Amino acid sequence: MTAQIISNLKWPSEGQVKIIDPTHKPEGNTHLISVKDFSFYSNPTSDYGGNDSLLNPEDLLLSALTSCFFMTFFSIANKARLGLLSYECNSELFLAGEKVKFAEKIVLNLDLKLEAPQEKEKVLELCQKAHKYCIIAN
Repeated sequence: MTAQIISNLKWPSEGQVKIIDPTHKPEGNTHLISVKDFSFYSNPTSDYGGNDSLLNPEDLLLSALTSCFFMTFFSIANKARLGLLSYECNSELFLAGEKVKFAEKIVLNLDLKLEAPQEKEKVLELCQKAHKYCIIAN
């Protein structure tokens, strides 16, 4: 088992947004995905003949889980009056399998900044609730 995909989520948001290069010419099975008013190219990883600079389904799965967990945790933390000042999550998707790959495990490494020190057990309890209510994790 090796970590194949790594994702990072930061709140409050900061950083530069990358946009699609309008001169990009899709090749092979590269395809355009449109969700609401956003569009992006996706293709397989280079292990399967794709271009690693584009998003692939594994990237999207990890990003969806990371984002869903954050939004669920954010809501629960606000209701619990946790005093969340910042949230960063470096997540990893571990793939397994020889001929047929599958997502074996996803690890979320959280770095939270809070208004006041909290008991570790309370924060872990809120993380467990966020996992329970995150629709992507379930």
